[in-house]
Amino acid sequence: LCEEAVRERYGPRSTVLRLHVVAGPGDPTDRFTFWPVRIDKGGDVIAPGNPADPCQFIDARDLAEFTVHCLENDIPGTFNTAGPALQETPMDQFLYGIRAVTSTPVHFEWIDTKFLTDNQVRYPIWIPQDSPFRGISKVRSHKAVAAGLKFRPLAVTAAETLDWFKEQPADRQAKLNLQLERDAKVLAAWKARGAGGGR
Repeated sequence: LCEEAVRERYGPRSTVLRLHVVAGPGDPTDRFTFWPVRIDKGGDVIAPGNPADPCQFIDARDLAEFTVHCLENDIPGTFNTAGPALQETPMDQFLYGIRAVTSTPVHFEWIDTKFLTDNQVRYPIWIPQDSPFRGISKVRSHKAVAAGLKFRPLAVTAAETLDWFKEQPADRQAKLNLQLERDAKVLAAWKARGAGGGR
């Protein structure tokens, strides 16, 4: 409805940017922030689903720069703005890319979707590929890239988000619940069934 209102008002000059999960320093939702903070915490970290499961987000600064670019150059059209790359980013590349920005020892334990679903466990950014919402992680941004959208490296977004988070007051940091106790129970149950096999 918002897009229709813009097109009704501005016609062929309309510029519509379709946002994805917006990430980076200052993000109040902690959807992306969860992962750099959790991985920096170290220890056994649950890696959800299949390593090849796609995930997407857009750094707020990349989105802002593309918005200004469209306005300054009077670029009309409807654009998907999902990153952090033109092609889909698999979950293993996402997690290992974040791990590269911290020196904390980390062990990823891949747990399959069915087990997590049976235990009612979900994680931000990750969309189970049997979910009716799986298309959220397969958004094509080719048109926006052709019009000038650029993506900063995943490692840059991860490192700078983590640095920002560590500078926040204790009460702000406390709002991010890493669910460590829950995950410890899930990991114990997963290993108890003889299905473990970390990477």
